[in-house]
Amino acid sequence: MPNENKLKYDQAIIQIESWSKEAFNYHKAIEGQLQGSGAYSATPATPPGNFSNGALGFFRAVSIKTKSVEVKL
Repeated sequence: MPNENKLKYDQAIIQIESWSKEAFNYHKAIEGQLQGSGAYSATPATPPGNFSNGALGFFRAVSIKTKSVEVKL
């Protein structure tokens, strides 16, 4: 039969990350600056990081939950 090799199932993978409010705000600020880039946009500001002594960036540790399920086609 020509359809014998056809897949009967597919796989969906769902991943959920747990972020702190500060990490979310940092990434939101970066995203906002990237979306507003253009010839007439404002000069980018330093995003709110969590390092001291003038260092830039944001350190974070996250909890990740992953679940995979088979989906019948």
